[in-house]
Amino acid sequence: DDDRVANIRLREGTGGIFANMIVTNTVGAGVFQDDCAGETHTQSIEDVLDDNNEVTSRDFLFFSSNNIVFTGGNPDSQFESANCAKPAFTAQDVDPDLIMIVSDPSIDTPMVDPRPIPGGNSFDDLDIYVNNSFLTPTNYKGAFGAADLWISGFSWLDENQQVPDNVPGVVACGSILADTLWA
Repeated sequence: DDDRVANIRLREGTGGIFANMIVTNTVGAGVFQDDCAGETHTQSIEDVLDDNNEVTSRDFLFFSSNNIVFTGGNPDSQFESANCAKPAFTAQDVDPDLIMIVSDPSIDTPMVDPRPIPGGNSFDDLDIYVNNSFLTPTNYKGAFGAADLWISGFSWLDENQQVPDNVPGVVACGSILADTLWA
């Protein structure tokens, strides 16, 4: 259903563990699911993992309540479903505290930096569940750590100088009104 605006669109039968996610700049729904199939919807990880943190079934959709779906003040737009009678998910509706993400991005947005501000909301209430060699545990939510902008050098954004270089630095907000030395 392409008539519904959503940041994430889950098709019928979508399954898996959705954890440590950030969804921001929602225009319509943060997460939209048109139809659901026979998958179990849950926000209890105990429903899908055994005592060794191994997945017990493949027929589930787990969406962590610790995920951030930031609506900018409209929590009713976090989740939307058209024809799915499964229970609605919940998520944190807090600013993820990303370094340089504007609330209304456009083609004219000069630069983005999706790394989280150290100590911000993207470092709170982490989900660490799955025990396997493919996934790497992190200390943050989202795709980027505070010191690793891995997309730098690998994307259209980089080729068009719309992300900073992948170097650590100090995050400063507001006006700098005096001489300041950063090491």
